[in-house]
Amino acid sequence: MWKLKHHPAQAAAYACVFDPVTALMVGGTVVAATGAVASGMAASQAGKYSARASRQAAEHERQLAEVREQDFRREQSRLQARARALRAGSGVAYAGTPLLTDTDMLREIEHQAAIIRVGGEAQATRYEQEAQLARMRGRSAKTAGFIKAGSTLLTGFGEAYDKAFPVNKAPNDGTNTRT
Repeated sequence: MWKLKHHPAQAAAYACVFDPVTALMVGGTVVAATGAVASGMAASQAGKYSARASRQAAEHERQLAEVREQDFRREQSRLQARARALRAGSGVAYAGTPLLTDTDMLREIEHQAAIIRVGGEAQATRYEQEAQLARMRGRSAKTAGFIKAGSTLLTGFGEAYDKAFPVNKAPNDGTNTRT
């Protein structure tokens, strides 16, 4: 037989700690805290996935812009070659106005190619910013999950403690004593 190490008057108070309602409160608190941590971790993983997808989209956009720029240059080069061939076939000398026209056209082609390249880079930068934001949201959600778990544990264990060791208030003097 085991021997009580506490005063017999305290035995009832210690027995309350293990009553089914208190045990359920503690169990529910632990489950809720675990859920908060799991939710934060899942949001963190989702943020990492979203960031990875945005980084891939940024790289894809850069590649697309490069291809569009090359296609544009190739098409403009064909058009210029055709225009030169038509001029040469008609007997127009490649000097003066035709040379100035080609020079202006080359500048415009370079300008349009730069617009294509910069547009692709701008879109890629937006995707990279989305990736950074997704990582930040994931980290924040993970931190929030841990904070919520801590808060849940403190609140739940505090309520379980109050149930196990209720406070008796004196009617008139407002002092609290634990029984």
